[in-house]
Amino acid sequence: MLVFSALSLVGGPVRWLHQTPGRWASYLLQYAVGGVLVGLVEEIFFRGLVFRAMVRDWGARWGVLASSLLFAVLHCISCSLRVGPGWEPAVGLRLLAAYFTDGGSVWADGRLLVGLFLLGCLQSVLYLRTGSLWAGSGFHAGLYFFSKVMKKVYRPDAFPRWLVGDAVFVVSGVLAWALLAVLLALA
Repeated sequence: MLVFSALSLVGGPVRWLHQTPGRWASYLLQYAVGGVLVGLVEEIFFRGLVFRAMVRDWGARWGVLASSLLFAVLHCISCSLRVGPGWEPAVGLRLLAAYFTDGGSVWADGRLLVGLFLLGCLQSVLYLRTGSLWAGSGFHAGLYFFSKVMKKVYRPDAFPRWLVGDAVFVVSGVLAWALLAVLLALA
């Protein structure tokens, strides 16, 4: 977050929306609550259920790789397409069919998949190292919060997207990949 913030300040890509301080406080509270909820729910599902089952059945290495790939693919597909609320048993198949017939840019989706895969690996390793979902949930919540705030203040044309990602998917840039890889190596 510090690297992206420094780039924003030095490079001048910040576009402060003309909002009242009360509106900004509302945004920050909304994003903080959303980050906590998303971080907890997704970590309980992906690391608490899916990853633990894969580690039990396939071992730690294959569990990290398979669950991270699943995490990346599901996020990439769900971020590209939207579905309506309500019960729809075949929603996954409908999303896949729409994705491959209406799909976006292979380059953009490939960059996003790499970043999400590295993020999934990091969160899985954090779970293995700590034995707790809290570290991954906190990291996930922080990333969610940061990406939402950046969407409000970042001018997407300020830097090449291949380098820094974009305001919605900060993990889709080479800089984020490098930072995630360093954090993964440290973990």
